[in-house]
Amino acid sequence: MLKRGIDAIIVDDQLEVCEVVSDYLEEMSLFRKIVHAEDGITASFKLKNQDFSVIILDINLPKKSGIDIITQNADNPKIIESIILISGAMEKDHLDKAVKAGVRNILIKPFAKEQLQIIAKQVAHNYKTRYFKNK
Repeated sequence: MLKRGIDAIIVDDQLEVCEVVSDYLEEMSLFRKIVHAEDGITASFKLKNQDFSVIILDINLPKKSGIDIITQNADNPKIIESIILISGAMEKDHLDKAVKAGVRNILIKPFAKEQLQIIAKQVAHNYKTRYFKNK
């Protein structure tokens, strides 16, 4: 089981989205802890102070956008590889910036529970394989 040390963060300013995504992740029984951030500044602070194996990140956030978070962490593969980018509307410029920074997992809202769970499981597995080698 992956649960040891595996935490997730959901970064979205819509409470309903956070609740639904949290339910989807909890149903998987993979994560030790699931936390939320409602804006980009709070998310940046949490990302600097805790490691997350899965980062569900909306693009359109108050105070600092998801794209700003991605570009500021482009040199940190531990963060970039953990991101699942979500958005209701994906502008080509935003998509280009995210992909250029190394983001590989992108979902357009609304997405199916199974889509998120499959991607989250793969991202968590990759994180554990890469960063928890002897655990």
